[in-house]
Amino acid sequence: MVVEMQQKKVGAFNALFAAGSFLPALGDSEAGAVLSEFVSGKRQVPVDTYFIDSRSAAFLQAAPEGKQLCERMHFLGGLGVRQLHGLRVAFLSGRGAEMTVALLKRQAAEKAQSRGFAKGGRWVFPGLVLAGRLAGRRVTWKRFRMPRAGRADGAGTDAGGLPDILKEETQLETPFGRVEVVVLRPQTAGPIPTVAVNVGCYYTLADTLERAEGPRYVSQGYAYLLWRATGALEEVADQVFLRWRGDAAVVLDWLGQQRWCDGRVGCHGYSLLGNTAYATLAASHAPDAPPSRPLVTALVPAISFSRIQPTVFVRGQGLAAELALRFLWLAEVGLRKERATGLGYLWKMFGFFGLGEWPGLAEALAQRPVAEADRRLWGRANELWRGGQMARKASDAFWRESRDRQFHFDHFREAAPRIHVIAGWNDMFLAQSLEDFMEAQRATGSARLTIFTGGHFGVVMSHAGKVAAETGRWYQEHLALEGEARPAAVRMQLITDEEPEEWLECGAWPPPEGARWDLFLAPGHVGLRSEPAAGAAGATGADTSTEPLSYSYDPRDPTPYAGDGWLNLQRDGPQDQREVERRQDVLVLSSAPLEEQLEVVGEVTVSLFLSCSAPECDVLARLCVVRDAVKDNNPLAALGIGGAKSVNLCENIARVKFQEEVTRLDLSLGFTACRFRPGDQVRLHICSAAHPRWLRHPLQPPGEDWLLGDSEVGAPAKITILSERPSRLRLSLRSSEVVDLEAAFHSMKHGKHGPGGTLVWLHRVRRYDAATYAKPARASVSRSDSAEDDGPDFVGTNYTTNAVKKLIKLAKEDPSPIDLLLTAEWPRGMEERVEEAERPTDPDGRGLVSRDPWDPVDGQGCVGDSFELQFRKCLKVG
Repeated sequence: MVVEMQQKKVGAFNALFAAGSFLPALGDSEAGAVLSEFVSGKRQVPVDTYFIDSRSAAFLQAAPEGKQLCERMHFLGGLGVRQLHGLRVAFLSGRGAEMTVALLKRQAAEKAQSRGFAKGGRWVFPGLVLAGRLAGRRVTWKRFRMPRAGRADGAGTDAGGLPDILKEETQLETPFGRVEVVVLRPQTAGPIPTVAVNVGCYYTLADTLERAEGPRYVSQGYAYLLWRATGALEEVADQVFLRWRGDAAVVLDWLGQQRWCDGRVGCHGYSLLGNTAYATLAASHAPDAPPSRPLVTALVPAISFSRIQPTVFVRGQGLAAELALRFLWLAEVGLRKERATGLGYLWKMFGFFGLGEWPGLAEALAQRPVAEADRRLWGRANELWRGGQMARKASDAFWRESRDRQFHFDHFREAAPRIHVIAGWNDMFLAQSLEDFMEAQRATGSARLTIFTGGHFGVVMSHAGKVAAETGRWYQEHLALEGEARPAAVRMQLITDEEPEEWLECGAWPPPEGARWDLFLAPGHVGLRSEPAAGAAGATGADTSTEPLSYSYDPRDPTPYAGDGWLNLQRDGPQDQREVERRQDVLVLSSAPLEEQLEVVGEVTVSLFLSCSAPECDVLARLCVVRDAVKDNNPLAALGIGGAKSVNLCENIARVKFQEEVTRLDLSLGFTACRFRPGDQVRLHICSAAHPRWLRHPLQPPGEDWLLGDSEVGAPAKITILSERPSRLRLSLRSSEVVDLEAAFHSMKHGKHGPGGTLVWLHRVRRYDAATYAKPARASVSRSDSAEDDGPDFVGTNYTTNAVKKLIKLAKEDPSPIDLLLTAEWPRGMEERVEEAERPTDPDGRGLVSRDPWDPVDGQGCVGDSFELQFRKCLKVG
């Protein structure tokens, strides 16, 4: 009845979390009679219900590890962190000293998790680690001690609770050469699922992953299988992409013969390793696969791609030269075992990762044709680099032979795999990741998409822990078959300069459209206006200026880029654009400072009416946000000279043929999700290059191929945006169907169960980051000696303090945020025992101690003030 009443009031909800005396103490005859009706099946629990014990220790003493009382009713147990209904829930039961040993008891499996390898998720390319250290960046991972198999104690775990890890190594012959296979697995009698990773041509990366993430997956009950291609350069670097599927088929067939394999496989990986994961998925579901070949049932590609040709050739609009050459250099030199020695190698790795200008790249791309760039950078011709320039269409045989598309999303041997695509707003593979998600959703109906802020390296360096946690949850749900799915298909981090991070979610991609905001291009300091410039079709304003917007593009000095670097660590992700904005070959168009906050969520497009002095040229459009422009008194700020910081959001390039006097270009800049605050500006760049990320247009003579030709580059071209036509920038504003990932908490006081009966149901969930409470709070609390206090005596007991410390430690092992903190209530009258002058405060200055001590803390995803104080106290003592 209570659930039905609240669902009518706030809408349907899927789970109920209860803190306090949701159920009275065992032994209460009335409560026992009510509970027995549910246990016997006479009555049905209407919604999945999870509760903790607080006012008594009865449930805690009876089942310290938790227990399902009946269908849909679960006692969570003493303390822990669990994945429930797509939420990461931390819980702490009991009342004061009555927690006793129950809260301090840890099982071996829990110890294995507490040992953890949370930092193992923070792997990056070994060269990145090295270059990062040389460049002053801190990138680390945790090493592990591999326990010896067959320990004498026979317990299956070492003294710290980590399971014994059996390591097996073998070599397999494939149609393309040889692969080295390493397997880590626990000592277990029964078959178990396998987590499989193919590092492909990134040979030295295998050692890093074996140390960093292998033991973590073994501790969770999986076998961890890793393989890499070996052999001469011709067998590895020339066969990049081509060999992934054939290698995977051989490895999977070998895996199917192992007694410890239960036939279920999960694959994941960043960047190239996500691409090899798609290939393994394809091999497992191949129509000609033998029945014994294990199936990939869970896939998590992160900042990755199922196909490479559209990204390399910019969907027919150019050549991603820097990406192609940097990637192939890693395959040819950077991550080759035989080359990873000596000071010369260290210097090359520093130049690759530690410098914005990769030594030798500019000179290699200044020559025409650019095919010889491979010899200039690593000393030999590469088949992929040269063959791709001869065959630039995805339909060409060169790309059809498994070099481009690794998986077609159209054939499954049995049940469709569960695919979770992880992307970055400024990642070079964002467009392909979004296409992959839509294909996976079309084919399976169950795909998930998560988009983090940052570029290719930024996602790894800033969000690796969260990516590892998402991967672990996906495996738990679809490989171990123990987790619970999140309801929304799409989850995206909002781009903002405020803390803490904020997330949005919706049911599909592209996100539902809200209102559109058109900004028209115009000359002058306010270059983006809500009305077309005077003289343009549809203009109604009083401005009579008809001056056209124009710039010159010189292929001898092509416009560089800052931010959104493609495998360029120093130019990765969102970066300050002011240096680029000072160039004469970039149009910088800014809106007036905003008076109200707005959130742009969705696709960004431009419609431009252009003319050009050359028959063909590239045109690039870039959206930026200018933070706190209203505070800047520099009159030249709108021109990009000094002023407030301008940061890139999204951009795209198009190759335009100018066959008529006026050419219209409709261009999608891609997608974004950004909050513009009052005082910010919307800024648009128009130029004709972002070299060398996208290879400059040479303005070659008519009839000559732009890539294969060998003539000198052409004369500068003048590009004009015609003032008599309404060129515009179109922004998609956030729809009401794109919701905050926030928590709605409701408290309820009911009858005989007393003020401790707090029911919490989740409508929308906001990420709660424990780091919010990094500041230690001062609290002076005296322990109550009153026998009349029937609430839990939390504060001041060593038992509870130790338990909270353990819970905090457990929560921190997995760096992903806690969605819900579920704890016991504050005892009645305790607020009077906290000295007023030392009462901890939140950022808004409101005391954490509620006037009604039974109410939850507003908006923080936490039930019970007592946990807040204990949480702060434990942080204070470290």
